[in-house]
Amino acid sequence: MNGKGRLAALGLFLAVVSLSCERLDNEFPKTKEELLRPKTWTITDFVKGPPGGASISVYASLLLCERDDEYRFRSENRLFIDAGARRCDSSELQEYRGSWTLKNDVLLEMYTPHDTVALFIEELTADNMRAYYDELSGTTLSRYTFVFSGE
Repeated sequence: MNGKGRLAALGLFLAVVSLSCERLDNEFPKTKEELLRPKTWTITDFVKGPPGGASISVYASLLLCERDDEYRFRSENRLFIDAGARRCDSSELQEYRGSWTLKNDVLLEMYTPHDTVALFIEELTADNMRAYYDELSGTTLSRYTFVFSGE
């Protein structure tokens, strides 16, 4: 088989493997935990609005040092939060360790020595996650939604 024949055979093989993997992913979709674990997640947007209503981006209200934080959800419910290139305070640790749980595939809880955060997962794909929390101020209910990108 000449070089062109080998390349054509290799291309055909890769196409068949790709289709097979896609079919397996469709037949056996990944769980939310499987989608969370292999990625490093960063916040790409932060929006505010009433639940079910129009919302606006308030990403600019996040401190620059918060925008580059990286979240890694690992096996055995280990959570790693890296402060990124910009730390909010020179005494801030570069990496925080904690734990996480996913309840009913919807409620994502993160525990660190300094904070506990509970977010409701609205959408989770292999590359993106939308998760929110609601806050009541007086009689006004606001929904804050984090948009994460996973790499």
